[in-house]
Amino acid sequence: MTQPGEIAPGLHFLGSPAILVYLIEGRQRALVDAGMSLMGPMLRRALDPFGGFGALDWHLLTHSHYDHIGCTPLICRERPGIRVGAHPRVGEIVNRPGAIELIRKLNASVAGGRLPEDPDIVEFDGFEVTDPLDDGATIDLDGVTVEAVWAPGHTRDSIAFYLPDQRAIIPGEAGGVPDFQGRIMPEFLQDIDAYVASLEKMAALEVEWVCLPHNYVLGGDAARHYFADSIEATHHFRGLIEQALDRANGDVDKAIAELAEALYQPGGQPRDAFMINLAAMTRVVARSAT
Repeated sequence: MTQPGEIAPGLHFLGSPAILVYLIEGRQRALVDAGMSLMGPMLRRALDPFGGFGALDWHLLTHSHYDHIGCTPLICRERPGIRVGAHPRVGEIVNRPGAIELIRKLNASVAGGRLPEDPDIVEFDGFEVTDPLDDGATIDLDGVTVEAVWAPGHTRDSIAFYLPDQRAIIPGEAGGVPDFQGRIMPEFLQDIDAYVASLEKMAALEVEWVCLPHNYVLGGDAARHYFADSIEATHHFRGLIEQALDRANGDVDKAIAELAEALYQPGGQPRDAFMINLAAMTRVVARSAT
């Protein structure tokens, strides 16, 4: 599934194929993730058929990266009192001056260095997590149940959201991201062992839908096999990094440059964000080898 629409009863894909945002709808409504700041006008249009920002009761976040929380300040402005649910670390990170500066920079880089003038495109300025979520926490949307699954490894604050009745999971980037050829790009920015353990944890859940953050919603066999395929892709990518480090005689910066030359695809992820992620994963592998 590559275009917005209903995935399963009570679960909708909003946003765009580049950055997917999800609406979970019982008698209460929850928006999962918020894309980039640039997406404010698109998000308003997508929510209009469901009653707009004012119809939201919850805003759930998979983690604290710029392309998942860019519109969160807009949502909190438009829907005062909304319950914001995320890992406890998210609330700490998004209000640090350094993090705010980086999130602003990355959001602006997507727009060519400067955000356009639009009342629905707001510069990121932090927000409050009203409902810190621990592993196993349950959100009752009065007709739809959502379970929080702590899935560290991409970040320490990564949470997947599992809908048992729909047999659907929204893993954020804790599960890796496939490109348009179906190849899975691992995202172990913080800890590769924790990342694999999180993939194994999600692989044990019964799923018919994997609601990815970029490019696709997967159903059927593709969904059922996704986390096992992600584990395999992670081990393969670790091998590529180890080989680059060997060729560079342990010089991490040289290995990063070689990998970037081989792997970066123009027109996909913004290069600044790609390089931050690649550097983090290369350093994770280099540390694990010492």
